[in-house]
Amino acid sequence: LKLRAGSLEILGVASEPPDEGLSRYAFFARPTAGRAESFTVTIVLNSGAKVSKQASPEASLRAGPHLAGTSWYVSPLLGPPRTDVVKVLIGDGEFEVKH
Repeated sequence: LKLRAGSLEILGVASEPPDEGLSRYAFFARPTAGRAESFTVTIVLNSGAKVSKQASPEASLRAGPHLAGTSWYVSPLLGPPRTDVVKVLIGDGEFEVKH
């Protein structure tokens, strides 16, 4: 996976099964120019509904400026159960979710 989101390159994503109605997602990101920044993740559900969330570099427990020049970092996010997800949109691209 290689998607562009502003000055970030999204390298991959992982998720856990739902717990209490939410799944945990981990987005692997690399700053390509300057500091790390937030990016929007739009999750498309099998019902057709869309849920947009902001993934923040600060959720990685380091401030954005401290992530500049790193090879990659993980930006965690809570979202809808992955069993309900059919597609994820980030920046200039998208990927389908296989169950």
